[in-house]
Parts: sequence; structure tokens; C-alpha cells
Amino acid sequence: MANLSTNRTPQTMRIDLPQPNRVPFIVRLVYLTNRILPSRDPLRRFGCLLDLEWVLARLCHEYSLRVMSPLDQPHTGEAIAFLSRRIDQTHRVLDIGCATGVIAAGVAEFAADVVGIDRAVADITAANSEHLAQNLSFEVGDAFDYLLATSSETDVVILSHVLEHVDEPGILLTRIARRCRFLYLEVPDFDHSALNRHREHLRRELIYQDPDHRYEFDRADIRSLLEKSYLRVLDLEYRYGVQRYWCESVQGQGSDPSESAPAVNRPSAQ
Repeated sequence: MANLSTNRTPQTMRIDLPQPNRVPFIVRLVYLTNRILPSRDPLRRFGCLLDLEWVLARLCHEYSLRVMSPLDQPHTGEAIAFLSRRIDQTHRVLDIGCATGVIAAGVAEFAADVVGIDRAVADITAANSEHLAQNLSFEVGDAFDYLLATSSETDVVILSHVLEHVDEPGILLTRIARRCRFLYLEVPDFDHSALNRHREHLRRELIYQDPDHRYEFDRADIRSLLEKSYLRVLDLEYRYGVQRYWCESVQGQGSDPSESAPAVNRPSAQ
């Protein structure tokens, strides 16, 4: 099993840059070119810049996956560190949508037992090949089918960047709440910058962080969805464009939510 220890010195952002803070020449040139060129329609140029921002952010993300190891990725390393402060050696963990198993393998270093499931056969094959531990296993499966087929409860369910891909996020959360004590949820943060609000102001179509996302959630939406699914938020974190929630299932402390738990249709503009 690869060494995925979380006992690493956290990297901090450097904010003590020597003055003057020099902008790279090519960056400044592009900026000044935009300032100098006349624009008859500032709103149109603003919209084009918003589209360009999405393209550049997406390309930076994709290239980071090519040149950085999984644990050097801020999202992955921070997720494992977040979980290491809440999961201990008594916890049985289910990682739904585990992909190639990097987070599941990291959690296996401090949990009693970890099972990762994913629909992608290639990802599970890679996970079984790359991550070997006695308390770690991987299975090919669908989240809904797996939860329906099992009647046993688990201590912790990990749901990292899965909810935004499913058609009925409310139903999935409700079923998970019936099968676990705690839920770790990680989703993209619609509120991570003002750019999405700018698109709404210009009445431009929203562009999600990933083209295959069915939904993206603002912070109020996801809190409301968790509450309606009988999941109480115990801790949360907003970093690097993602929302992280540590939740406790409160099923049995009130009436059961219906199977038709409401899904969030789109990020709220409120």
C-alpha cells in the first residue's frame, strides 16, 4: 500500500511577498492590451471574459492532474487530513464513488475497515492494484443499488464529489442517512467566488465547474438539503472551491423523510 500518511507539514499560502510584487511580463501585457483596446459593448466583453475565466480555470485543473500526484492535490490531501481528525480505529467506512481509491486508501491508515465502491470497472481495477491493505477492499457497484441491497449500517459514509453527478441527490442522502452514523460530504462550492453571480446578473447561462455535473450547490442549498435528509451538520469547511461537511444522521429522532425528498434544481440566486 502506498504511504498516504497525513502527518505532513501543511503548506500555507505565502502572503509576505517582497515589494514591489512584480506581475509576470506576459500577464501584464495581456491585461494592458485589454485595457487599451476600445470596447463598444462593455457588457459583451465582460461576458466573454467570464467565459474565458471558466476555460482557463478548467485547463489549470486538468493540467494539475497531469503534473501533480494525488496527495499533492489540495482537494485530496485536505480531505484526508479533515477525515483523520474525525475517524478513528473503531470506525467502519464506506466510500461511495471512490474512483481509483486514493481517499479510501488514506482513510484506511486510521480506520478499522474501509470499503470503496464505484461503477467504473477500470477505476476499481486500478484501486485494487494500487492500494493493498488488510482492512481495505474495493467493489464495482452503483450507490443506489448498494444501499438498497444492504441492511447493515456503517459508521461513516464518504460521499466526495458524487452528489453533483446524481439525478436525485435528496433521495441518495436520505438512503445514506438510514445506513450510517456519520456522513462526510464534499461538493463544489458555487459560492467560492462572485463570478457565478456575475453570470446571473448578465442573464448568461451558468457553467458548472465540470460539464458532466447535474447540479452544483450554493452553501444555503446544501445545508437545506442535508437538513431535509435528516443529516445534522457538526462541522464544515470551505477551501479551494469545495464545501466539506461532517454530518450526523438523526434518523429515528423524528419522522422519516419520504423517498421523494426534494432535489436542488439549480444554485439559488438568493
